[in-house]
Amino acid sequence: DSSSLNTTGSWTVSTWFYNSDSTLGASEKYLLSKGDWDTDADSPYRLLSNFGTMEIQYRKNFTPYTLGYDYNGAGIYAVDQWIHVTATYDASTQSLAMYFNGKLVAGPTAQADVYE
Repeated sequence: DSSSLNTTGSWTVSTWFYNSDSTLGASEKYLLSKGDWDTDADSPYRLLSNFGTMEIQYRKNFTPYTLGYDYNGAGIYAVDQWIHVTATYDASTQSLAMYFNGKLVAGPTAQADVYE
């Protein structure tokens, strides 16, 4: 949780994930996280897989903003396959976007707890 990773405006986070679990997991799986969602008023970002839905979240003054993408329902979930996920936040428009393997799959949105 280094302060050198604090966000001050727009940001992009990106990672690869590989899921060998054919049941889509029995709980949330955090891929990236900055800040403590339980105690910090501002949590710059967290990226998690949650029962076949990928979620990018941030919190400002204890108000959560979430963008979700049902990658299982979209038919791109595959067991034993690498998937590249990128999430962006545009501070000027307060919008989130999510990309799977370079393709825009969700967003932009800045409404609290809205799934696209």
